[in-house]
Amino acid sequence: MARQCTVCAHADADKINAELVGGATLDALSKAYGLNMAALHRHKKHIPAQLVKAQDAQEVAAADNLMGRIASLNTKAEDVYRQAIKAENLTAAIAAVRELRGITELYAKITGELQAQTVNNIIIMPEWVTLRNAILYAWSRTRRRDGQLLKPLGGLRVIHKDLQRALDPVEFSRYIGIEPDEWQAEVLRYEGKRLLLNCSRQSGKSTTTSTKALHTGIYRPKSLILLVSPSLRQSQELFRKVKDGYEAMEARPGLLEDNRLSMVLANGSRIVSLPSGQSTVRGFSGVTMILEDEASQVKDDFYYAVLPMLIINNGTFIAMTTPYGK
Repeated sequence: MARQCTVCAHADADKINAELVGGATLDALSKAYGLNMAALHRHKKHIPAQLVKAQDAQEVAAADNLMGRIASLNTKAEDVYRQAIKAENLTAAIAAVRELRGITELYAKITGELQAQTVNNIIIMPEWVTLRNAILYAWSRTRRRDGQLLKPLGGLRVIHKDLQRALDPVEFSRYIGIEPDEWQAEVLRYEGKRLLLNCSRQSGKSTTTSTKALHTGIYRPKSLILLVSPSLRQSQELFRKVKDGYEAMEARPGLLEDNRLSMVLANGSRIVSLPSGQSTVRGFSGVTMILEDEASQVKDDFYYAVLPMLIINNGTFIAMTTPYGK
């Protein structure tokens, strides 16, 4: 015996049909009527054909009305142009031409002859296809303790959130429990290669930059991030903030190495704390990021010594300090 459609049997089936045809999302309808989204998806085949036709007719009528209004505007603009030419009013004629051009572009956009902007279709790019295949492979290997595959919707939400955090360091900051101020959000999203922060004490500059360093280490495999300051104690304090951010992550990547001065993530990224001095940084190359704390108290020679380390990976140098005038 065929199972009865739960949506067809619902007391508000007519309203649900109307909203489905009108473009309501399955998620919204599921929450509004307490129905399973899979059931709503299957129910689409049961929607009365007359209702679909009525909706289509309504959309066609609306489109016809819009086209009629555009045609009316075009006729008026043409009349203005002809009158301007007859009166030899060049200024009015040029204005009418601009108006006609705008109406023509609007019509073209609506009818699909002209796209509003050039959009790269990411879903057919080779890079995305490779990434998608990797995600699907990882997803197929991710199982719950009871051996069951993750539910598709839940898995997609997890992937969506992680991609959000990967693309936006501010979202990552919120993920580890730090709501950045406006200027801190600007620093987190800054994509330049050189940055100087001259801030008051306890302003949050160390927390912000350590979050930026952790984000880079997490989402850019095989990164090398150096935390330097006038003394090893100060560098360790900056490293502690990085570790605090790491510990705050709900899903933390594994550590290949973990000690008081450095950590190595499972993706090969290294975060190392050092005192500032040419001798302490020798031997490091291909550096991805350098955070220099209390920069006003670090000799310029150190800055010139570390710059070559950033060349290979086009690395980032962030200097932060408090005012140290004399």
